[in-house]
Amino acid sequence: MRAIATAQLAAAPPGESSAERAVAAPPTTARATPSGSAMATLALLKLAALAGERRYSDIALGSLRQMQPLLARYPLAFGQWLNGLSYALAHPREVALVGVPAVDDTQALLAVCRAAYRPHQVVALGDPAHETGVPLLANRTLVEGRAAAYVCYDSTCRPPVVDPAGLSSLLEERAYGGAG
Repeated sequence: MRAIATAQLAAAPPGESSAERAVAAPPTTARATPSGSAMATLALLKLAALAGERRYSDIALGSLRQMQPLLARYPLAFGQWLNGLSYALAHPREVALVGVPAVDDTQALLAVCRAAYRPHQVVALGDPAHETGVPLLANRTLVEGRAAAYVCYDSTCRPPVVDPAGLSSLLEERAYGGAG
């Protein structure tokens, strides 16, 4: 281990001394436990989509702007920050599920949302009998008495779907028309 560390310090890029490389990483780096600031940045970006509040994404984007020089220079030290940057640069998908949470048709749609890793997606679930206060769920209703999923990009939604296969198909699209 010592030999590896010594070799890395000796291989400092031009203009950077080995002493500079030995300095401890700033507390914003991820290491084994992600940086709290990086986690908060990603949470703010997702909250902006759920709450429809641009101020949350403005705060997150400001944090990402401040971190940009470090992200560019030391990407391996900032994994969670890069997740936030990826989300900010993506075309996030918003999924509004409307249905009684304990009922099978709602659970089937929710299972589709959870079936794959989709880092650029937020999901809101609301019972139509209760006001949630979540803007993503506003004015969304059951379809012919069945749980429905509304898949949206930038607050523009596709027609609702009620079957898991239809939802799965929409979630496989990268953006409208499958492009982007």
